[in-house]
Amino acid sequence: RDVDGYIQFLSSKPALHGFRGGATKPTGRILSPTTVRSYICNLRTVFSMARRWKYCAENPFSDVPLPRTEKPRPRTYAVDEIRAILRTTAQHAPECLDIFLVYLLTGMRAGEAIRLEWQDVRLDQGVIELRKTKGKKVRYVPIGPILRKIFEQRRELPKPFGEFVRSATRVKRVRTFDVDFVGKEWRRMADLAGVPNAQLKRTRGTYATALLEVANISPLGVQTIVGHADI
Repeated sequence: RDVDGYIQFLSSKPALHGFRGGATKPTGRILSPTTVRSYICNLRTVFSMARRWKYCAENPFSDVPLPRTEKPRPRTYAVDEIRAILRTTAQHAPECLDIFLVYLLTGMRAGEAIRLEWQDVRLDQGVIELRKTKGKKVRYVPIGPILRKIFEQRRELPKPFGEFVRSATRVKRVRTFDVDFVGKEWRRMADLAGVPNAQLKRTRGTYATALLEVANISPLGVQTIVGHADI
């Protein structure tokens, strides 16, 4: 029943590193606030179910404050890393170069670029209208000179990023852009370029950072363009 004492125990408990077979080894650190928060949330859920099933009269964790956790700054790509990935893509997967540039120059999510239709690409107005977004809110992304050139060159295709022909050593295969494919190709190109732990979703943070620090767009403006819940 000593909930406060238990929370203090968790906050000072040594963290363990697990190994196969169930073996553990102290890490030399205490449990992080995120881990303690997870413990409390899980216990809160368990006691809530127990109370619903009449195993206990109250939930002792319902009013326990959750430890504050700092949201880590997302990793972004340096200019040299971007150049290396794009050079490698041009050499080893040229069919992906355009869509990678679109991700880097718009901050779109992987599925947003793949779902684009030509009616969404308004070259005359200089914007891309994103109608099928994660937040289900229409947003508009500006089209710069490089994006304009990409879309003009692809204008004869049924959609901006649909099917494409991948040339192998002896045969040509028709493939379709999808979220899984572009994510794997981004990681593969990054590995070949010597950029470790690369993830396609980090292009969004890279674009947002460029808007803030290079283009001097306000945080609210960046949030509107990129579609982040917060900045």
